[in-house]
Amino acid sequence: GHLDSGAIQKVVNSHLFQVQGCYERQLASNPNLAGKATFQWTISLSGGVSGVRIAGSSIASVEVMSCIQGAIRGWSFPKPEGGSVTVTYPFAFTTFGN
Repeated sequence: GHLDSGAIQKVVNSHLFQVQGCYERQLASNPNLAGKATFQWTISLSGGVSGVRIAGSSIASVEVMSCIQGAIRGWSFPKPEGGSVTVTYPFAFTTFGN
């Protein structure tokens, strides 16, 4: 299938607060938590998300990763043309002053 990358980016941007929230909640107990996490998910014909998986991560926090996975599962995208679309997307996390 096909879905414009700008449309995907727009949806991701509108939900970045959720991703950031997952990270910030863990910073209280781990102030040095930082790194990059890459997720892969499929946008179904309906525009819903299925099959979110972690494609790679340098963040040492299961809580952050599972929280982000759960958030992505709830996102809605425009309906792709001609079939489902697989997205691979990196998120980078740094603490202030690092």
